[in-house]
Amino acid sequence: MTLDTATLFAAISVIQMAGAVILVLFWMILSKRGEIQAGSLLWWIAGLLLGASSIGLIAMRGQISDFWSIGVSNLLLILAVGLKRAGVASILGRTQNLWVFAATGILWILYCSYPPFFESFIARINFIQPCLITLCIWIVWMAFFQNRDRLYSVTLLGVTSALEASGYLWYWTYNNLAGNTDALEMFADPATAIYLVWIMLALVMTIVLPVGMVIEILVLRYKEQAYQDPLTGLPNRRAFWNTCHKWLSKDGGQSKGYGLILFDIDQLKSVNDSFGHAMGDAVLQLFGRVVREAIGKNAFAGRLDGEEFVIFLPGFDAQGSLVVAQRVCRRFGVECEEATGGKLIVSAGAGLAVFGAGMPPERGVETAARALQKAKKLGRGQIIVTDAIKGKGRTLAFGSASKPITKRTAA
Repeated sequence: MTLDTATLFAAISVIQMAGAVILVLFWMILSKRGEIQAGSLLWWIAGLLLGASSIGLIAMRGQISDFWSIGVSNLLLILAVGLKRAGVASILGRTQNLWVFAATGILWILYCSYPPFFESFIARINFIQPCLITLCIWIVWMAFFQNRDRLYSVTLLGVTSALEASGYLWYWTYNNLAGNTDALEMFADPATAIYLVWIMLALVMTIVLPVGMVIEILVLRYKEQAYQDPLTGLPNRRAFWNTCHKWLSKDGGQSKGYGLILFDIDQLKSVNDSFGHAMGDAVLQLFGRVVREAIGKNAFAGRLDGEEFVIFLPGFDAQGSLVVAQRVCRRFGVECEEATGGKLIVSAGAGLAVFGAGMPPERGVETAARALQKAKKLGRGQIIVTDAIKGKGRTLAFGSASKPITKRTAA
C-alpha cells in the first residue's frame, strides 16, 4: 500500500472510528459496573468521531464544496481536539472549559465568512495550526502540573500530546516557509505525508491511553479503599504499619527516634447507648478530622480498631509528643461540645511513648497501650507519657488534656 496523502487520510479516519468503537465498548462495560470515571470516556469518543468526520471531509477536498471540506471540516477538527482535552480534564477532576472550544469554533466561522480569509490557504493554516498547538500544550500542562495522583498514563499522554503539538508546529512552519498557496497542491507534497504519519502515530496513543487512565484511576481507588478506614478517612491498620516500616527503613537510621501516641475515646459505648450509633459514628469522624488537622506534615496517623487511634511522630521527643497529644485531646473535647451545643461532652485519653529508631513500631504500640491503660484508670482525658530513651522504659509523667505534666510516677 502506497503511503500517499489519500491513503493516509483514510487510515487516520479509520483509526479514529475504530478507536471510538473500542472506547464505546469499554464505556459500556465500566458504566454497567457503576464506575463514575467511565463518563470521561464519552468526551474521547465524541472527539474521535468528530476527528474521523473532519479528516474524511478534508480528504474529499475538490470533490465536495469548500464549505464542507474547509469550513465544516476544520471546525470539527478544532472541536475534536478540544473534546479530547475535556476528557483529560474530566479524568483529572478539572473543569472542561467547553466555552473555549465553542468560542474558537465561532471565531473560525466568522473568519470563514470573510472571502479573502476563506480563499487563502496560508491564512487558514495560520489560524488552525496555532489553535491545535495551543490545545495540545494545554493537555501537556494538565498532564504534568495538574496530575495530582501522578498517573503514569496521564504523564505519557502529556508526552504524546507534546509530540502531536510538535507535528502541528512543524507543518505550520513548513507551509509558511515554502509559501504554499493551494491546499490541493500541498496534498501532493511529501511533507504532507510525513505530517500525516506523525499525527497518525500520536492518534494511536491517544486511543489507548484514555482506557489506561481510567483503569489506573480505578486501581488507585481500590488500593486507597483497601488501605483506608471508610468511616474516618484515616489510614487503616495495614496502611499505618506499612508507613511506619517505610519510614524506619528509609529515614529511621538518621533519626534520634520517634514518638507514638495511642488514643482511646472515653465512654464511647455510653454515647452509642444514649444517642444511638449514628452519633457514635459522628464522634469517631470528628476525632479523625481533629487528628488529621493536628498532626502536621511530618507525622502520620491511623485508626487501629474501634475507638483506638494512633499517631506516629518521626523525630519527636517526649515533650514534643505530649504537646501533640494535648492539642488533639483538647481540640476534640472543645469541638465535640460546640458541635452538639453543649449537650454532649466527650473526652479522649492517650498513652504516649517515645523510642529509639531501632524499636519495632508494633512493640512500640504495645508500650503505648500499657500507658493508655494507666491513663484510663486515672480518669477521663488523661495522658500518660513513657520515655523509653531517657527513662529506660519507666513512665516519667502524666498530664491531662488541658493541663501540663503534673506528677512523676514509676511504671
